[in-house]
Amino acid sequence: MKNIIGLTGPTGAGKSSLRQVSENFGAAFIDCDTVVHGLFETDADCIKAVAAAFGEDTIENGRVNRKALALKAFASKEATQLLNETVFPFVTYAILREIEEKEEQTVILDAPTLFESGIDEICCLSVAVLADKELRTSRIKERDNLSDEAAALRLTAGKEDEFYLNKAQKIIYNNNDIKALQEEFKGLLQEFKGGNQQ
Repeated sequence: MKNIIGLTGPTGAGKSSLRQVSENFGAAFIDCDTVVHGLFETDADCIKAVAAAFGEDTIENGRVNRKALALKAFASKEATQLLNETVFPFVTYAILREIEEKEEQTVILDAPTLFESGIDEICCLSVAVLADKELRTSRIKERDNLSDEAAALRLTAGKEDEFYLNKAQKIIYNNNDIKALQEEFKGLLQEFKGGNQQ
C-alpha cells in the first residue's frame, strides 16, 4: 500500500515549487494539471465530454483549446463546477493508474482540486499551500501570461482560503522566499515518514 500525500491550494500559491523537495525525499510527484492537459490532448472521450458541456468552439484540431475553455469555465463558480464535474471522472482514473505505475512507496499528488474531486479519500495526509492574493495574482499573470482581467477571473473562480483551512490536515504558507517554503515542506515530509515508521 502506497503512502499518498495530497498537496493542494489555490492557483498561484506555489505548490509546484515543492516538486524537487518531494523527489529529493524519494517520493514520486504527480502534477494533476499535467495529467489534465494530457487528457485534453489525447483522450477522445474526455474531449467529447468537454465539447458537450462547453461547446464545439472549445475544441481545435481534435484537442481541447485550453484558453477557449478557460474563458468559459472560469466565467462563474457554476461554470467552474461544471468543468470539474465533466473532467473529474477521467482525471481520477488517470491518476489512480499513474499511482499504480510508480515504483516509489510515497507519492505526492499536486492536486488543485484535491477535495472537490474526492481523491483526498485515498490520501494519508492532505497539505494546503496558501499565499496572499496579491502574490498569487502576480504569480499566475507571469506563469500563464494572463491579463489583469483574466487573472482576476481565475482567482475569483477558485476557493477562498477558508475552504482549505477547514479541510486540509496541514497548512503551509508561501508568502516568503521559496527556500523557506521548501524547508517547511521538507520538515513536514520527515515528520510524516517518522510517524509512519512507528
